[in-house]
Order: sequence, then structure tokens, then C-alpha cells
Amino acid sequence: MHDRTLEIGRSPFRPASRGGETGTDVLESFVNAATPAFATDAAGHIVFWNRAMEKLFDRQVPAASVFSGAYYFLEQLGFRKVIDSTFMMASLITGDPDPDDVRKYFRALRRAQRDIDLRPELYTHHYRKEFPERFHDVMDTRRWGPGERIVFEPYTKEVFEESFRWIAERGIFPQGEMGSGNYEAAVVSLAD
Repeated sequence: MHDRTLEIGRSPFRPASRGGETGTDVLESFVNAATPAFATDAAGHIVFWNRAMEKLFDRQVPAASVFSGAYYFLEQLGFRKVIDSTFMMASLITGDPDPDDVRKYFRALRRAQRDIDLRPELYTHHYRKEFPERFHDVMDTRRWGPGERIVFEPYTKEVFEESFRWIAERGIFPQGEMGSGNYEAAVVSLAD
């Protein structure tokens, strides 16, 4: 059993500065990335959408890595899973937020996940907000699942170092742009 410590990552990576790259260039790179993702504005409208799921839907690619709503949608349409995968993501904080506000945020996430677990059918209609309108008429979210799970467990130094090493070995970030790799400087622990 884990202690009730909540660990929140500060990014160990510095944003890439590839000389002359604009915000539009970064967004375009993200939009055309191979993994499924989207972003919304404050009103909840899709600002940009990763096209991996769309390309599979339109039969432009033979396979795509998808999760959550995109996975349920493609499953509803008869696509089948070839291989299962998992992922882990951390939460990033910037600046110097009030630790009590951060704790409140994660307590709210835990309560929301509990509510979704108890009655997912009350919430699956919200998946529509993740998709461009052209898909809405063929979507039936009533049988979709709860989506990815939030697992509240410590982000250990060992996991941090292993992840950092894995990213470095693959050259995902340009030389000198990965940050220090210092766990103590990158992770904030807040007792719940």
C-alpha cells in the first residue's frame, strides 16, 4: 500500500527552442503527430485535433495508436485492437502555485473519477466534445467505457531516472535540451 503522498512532476525538460520556430509551427507539428490528442479552448471547443484517428477512419493508414474516446469510437465502427498498450503521464505545474490549491485540484479529480466509475453512462456523452463535428452523427457513446484511469501513486526516483534515461537513449529531445535530470528539482510531493 502506498502512503498518501501525491507527487506532481515539474517538467525535467526545457521547451525546445529550435530557432525561429513559431507557436503555429509547434501546433502544426502537434496536429500532424502520430498519436491521438486534442486541445480545447476555455469554452471547451476543439482548437486542434490530432489526425491519427481521422486518417484511420478515412482508411488513409492501416493502423493507428489510439486511446480513450478515439479507441471506443473506432471499436464502435468495427475496427479491432491489434495490440494493447499502456502509458503513464505526469502532471506538470509551473510557477509557484499554492500547495493547498494543488491538493484541492487532485482531490476533485479523485472524486470525479469515483463518480464516473459508479455511473459511467451519465458522463460518456461528453466524449463528443473531443471530436470534430463530422463524427457526431455516427457516434453512439452509450456503450463507451470510462476512459483512461488516473492512478494516484508516488513518482519514484527510480521511475523518474529510468524514464529520463529512456528518452535520452532515443534522442527525443535535441542535445542539451532535456534539462538536468535532477529528481529533487523536478518532483513536488504533497501529503494529501
